[in-house]
Amino acid sequence: MKGRDWCSTGQYRREENCVLLVWTDTSLYMSFPQAPDLFFELTLPAVLLPDNPIVIHHAAYGVRDHLLGVLVSPADALTQVILLQHDWKAGDWSKVVLHLQDQQQPDDFRASLMYQVAGLPTAVYWTPFTCFIHTKDSGGISDTTLLYATTTPTTCIQQVTESQGNILILLANNKLLLGKIGLKSTVQLDSGFSADANITLVFDALQESYILFLHGSSVSRRKFPFRNEVQSALYPENKCQYYHFEHNISFDLYYMDLNESLIIWAYIVHHEAFKEDIQVFMHGSTVIRYKAVTASLEGAPNVLALNKTLSLYLESKPAQYATYADWISNTTGLVTFELRPTHSDFDCASPVQSFTQVYVGCKPGRHIRVNREESGTECEPRNNYTIPAYFLLNATDGLLLDYDWDVLGCPLAVNIKNNFVPHFDLYDGDEFIKPVTVDFVLWEDYPRTDFSYNGTMAQAGCLRQAQSWQSMGYPQSAPYSLWSPQNYAPCFTWAAGTFDGTQPYEVLNSSGTSSILWSQRQDAIHVFTARILDPTFSFCPLETQFAVYVYGAPVAQDTTTMAIAVGSFVMAILIGLGFSYSVYRKLFLEACKAM
Repeated sequence: MKGRDWCSTGQYRREENCVLLVWTDTSLYMSFPQAPDLFFELTLPAVLLPDNPIVIHHAAYGVRDHLLGVLVSPADALTQVILLQHDWKAGDWSKVVLHLQDQQQPDDFRASLMYQVAGLPTAVYWTPFTCFIHTKDSGGISDTTLLYATTTPTTCIQQVTESQGNILILLANNKLLLGKIGLKSTVQLDSGFSADANITLVFDALQESYILFLHGSSVSRRKFPFRNEVQSALYPENKCQYYHFEHNISFDLYYMDLNESLIIWAYIVHHEAFKEDIQVFMHGSTVIRYKAVTASLEGAPNVLALNKTLSLYLESKPAQYATYADWISNTTGLVTFELRPTHSDFDCASPVQSFTQVYVGCKPGRHIRVNREESGTECEPRNNYTIPAYFLLNATDGLLLDYDWDVLGCPLAVNIKNNFVPHFDLYDGDEFIKPVTVDFVLWEDYPRTDFSYNGTMAQAGCLRQAQSWQSMGYPQSAPYSLWSPQNYAPCFTWAAGTFDGTQPYEVLNSSGTSSILWSQRQDAIHVFTARILDPTFSFCPLETQFAVYVYGAPVAQDTTTMAIAVGSFVMAILIGLGFSYSVYRKLFLEACKAM
């Protein structure tokens, strides 16, 4: 049974880290990534196998997330070892014939396998008598290096390796050999233990090496400074051709989304008599590229310093593939990147080389948020809101809906007379990355009639019929299942036929070509979901939910009350005039009688 040898933090979903391989002499089983307690049998490809019955030596997961390798041999010729490699995501198998048959091996032996983090596809395989490193360059040409070959009693009993390419080999006499990716020899080291001691080797998470040994009934640990031991073993010889090598790679895993690049610099200081350069090795993706941004060479007496800055970037577009799914499958994944001086040796100061991995795809925690700068963030909390029946499509009754305050927070306050286009920002966790300027759509879960779009297809510059909610199948189908980057087709490429350019253009973006118009009937609460449509913006499925409070509707006038008020006012005036007239007439008559 064997699990993954290499798991970087955040590299995979948890279930991808927890997969297992189990095998017998004739069968191989793999656990389901989503259910690690369940196993299924992997059928080895008969077309790549010999006609005779086979024996399975060993199996291991590769550094790349969907790669595994299996060592097999004909049952009657164990030294004829074949490495079968399987990409279970793509379903492909490949075959590599290894070189064990060229070396003496014990009877009924078993070979072992482990993949190594390196700039080129690299596997370490070994038997009790031999240890090999197998690599394949970018052109597909294989190269096998014999690190160690021996006979009893100095058989190899353990191999351990770490992420910087160092390989420690423990022999049966408790002597050690150090190998390194890129070198074709080993250095013998002394473990400090007698040949009959019971010891084993480990590397910790910080790439420090330790020897575990049995002391009575307990296990003790001793640090093994193999770098110092190498200097002692080689003294006084000095094989290293450079004085100093440095770079800015500080993480074992980087993420790269669309429209992003990774800047890496390195410099090497060496004697002017030697010709040194900084080599770049990379594998795992056919779409990631690198280019030199700057390169400079500075000199001092007998010393040269080479400084290089590289930019890693993606070169892939959805239009290059038959479907969006094909594009995602062929573009995303893990890329292994390595910087290495042209000439290095065991006594070169660390780091001798540097490996890192770049995950091309969606960075965990990446999301969008609605921009609230113009609306403010203070308001009275609410528990629900109402949609009147006359604002709902084909409805006779209104709706009273819960307002999810934890998700929505304060609604954006928008005057009913203003056109509306929301603005969004891209975040990694709580870190602001950049504004979103690409196409998106809005929808509400309940079909409403109290807003519309003011832009037309002609005004947007469409050269053919644009997609719309109606053409995508709304409201017959749920809106969240209809429109997405997978099926988005911009209308800015010409197509045969004519179309009605006066139709509303329902795709929005920050340019404001089209915007939302509100019904002037009354104030209202809207709860929208926004989804980014542009497939070239990010590998992440970007959508968010937010609320809008539309205010400022004209106040309706009550004409009955106004008529009663006006009538009462007129009546009061008439009564007042009549009373005044009667009083004036009475006084006039009394004055006449007095005369």
